[in-house]
Amino acid sequence: MLKQCVQWRPNKLPDLIEKLQNVVDAQYVDADRALLGYGDFVLRPEYVRHRRTLQDWGRMTACQRSKAVDLCFRLPARSNVVTSTDGRLTVSSAPSGGRKPHQRKRPAADRTLTVTKRSRQTAAAGDRATSQATETA
Repeated sequence: MLKQCVQWRPNKLPDLIEKLQNVVDAQYVDADRALLGYGDFVLRPEYVRHRRTLQDWGRMTACQRSKAVDLCFRLPARSNVVTSTDGRLTVSSAPSGGRKPHQRKRPAADRTLTVTKRSRQTAAAGDRATSQATETA
């Protein structure tokens, strides 16, 4: 749809932004039409209760219209249960996604925070230096 709008030609960035804004505005209009039962789009069966008549829509204020649209097109809240694909088993989900405390997913290139071990020679030299310092004091 965007390529049809720009007629398959490269455009300057301000023109492209304006055309993209027009496409998005047209999609909002199509969504409003679906709420009224007109146009190319249709509400899914679970959202049919949000359908309005054309007369109701005409009597609504702009605030009431935006509220009705927000109620219809709001994403459902995340539930605390997970159901298996065959629908037989339902369990409550872990808030941490099943990870142990303080675990996180790192990018592959991210360094870990493991403390490097000192070699025996370095450790022995450090111990001798501290023992000599305590003897002289």
